[in-house]
Amino acid sequence: MSPFSPAKKKKTQKHVESQPPVSVVSVIGKFWNAISSKTAEVKTGDVIIAVVGPTGAGKSSFIKAATGHGVVGEELRACTSEVEVFKLSWPERSLLDVVFVDTPGTNDYNISDTKVLEMITQWLKITYERNTKLTAILYLHRISDNRMAGTPLGYLKAFEKLCGQNALRNIAIITTMWDEVDPETGEKRIEELRDKYWNVFVSQGAKIKRHDQGSEASAWKTIDAVLQAANKQYSDHLLQELAGLKKQLSKQDPGHRLYTRVETLVMTQQEILLKIRGAMENDTDASALESKYNKSRENLEEAVREIQSMKILVGEYILRLVSAQLGCTRIR
Repeated sequence: MSPFSPAKKKKTQKHVESQPPVSVVSVIGKFWNAISSKTAEVKTGDVIIAVVGPTGAGKSSFIKAATGHGVVGEELRACTSEVEVFKLSWPERSLLDVVFVDTPGTNDYNISDTKVLEMITQWLKITYERNTKLTAILYLHRISDNRMAGTPLGYLKAFEKLCGQNALRNIAIITTMWDEVDPETGEKRIEELRDKYWNVFVSQGAKIKRHDQGSEASAWKTIDAVLQAANKQYSDHLLQELAGLKKQLSKQDPGHRLYTRVETLVMTQQEILLKIRGAMENDTDASALESKYNKSRENLEEAVREIQSMKILVGEYILRLVSAQLGCTRIR
């Protein structure tokens, strides 16, 4: 069961589980249809990251910094009435597609925080029913705020109730707007927030991280641990898939030789991707590594075509890696 599976309701309330509350339907309007259609584009295996928090905390700006896409500035409405989904394929960052989910903001006069939480709850229910599970939640907080308002604190507590205590390890509290305070003031506020308000969440696994406004590197650094865990899981599945395919054939079978070749190419490709990520983190030239990756990918494509010509099985993880082209590609 996913750590972000919607919490089960008590048996006495079971009769209301299949439908969103009437009050939600009346408030959401076109939002309800929007989340259903957009969620259909999110697939099993995607790294799904929900970005939540009060209006003005920089949610859309964070997503734009990470993806190069999004709505900010004058076009940004005070309260987003729809869940916005940005899906990327970027093998240098992640072997899996990454989905950023921009949610309606809290602390806005247009809609209550309760309604926002109900919207997000319904989105979680839809994704869970379609076997596409939330990977992480980023809660954005303005470090420029000189106090912790009751609403954001209640928002975090609501997520704890919604997702369960074990899910808190997959929640990161991201502080933003560091350009609006001096470093010393900001660090003091972090210490106070950690000790006075966020201590329960941190003790149960939630992380506190800093995002420098507009920085792509900073945005991706905040989710690095999430991506590393997802990439490792994908790599493990890929190698297990290869091992399983090889077991189906004798060592003398030509298909076994091809699977062995694919296995070697896959491991080489993964090593190159790790080096490319390292070069990106250190801001060094990765053009030579990118050439090696593309050559490795061509060899892998050739091996897969040969396997297909023999009419033997090609695993889904292998095909996914074959289709992964370098560079950030906006899927929708």
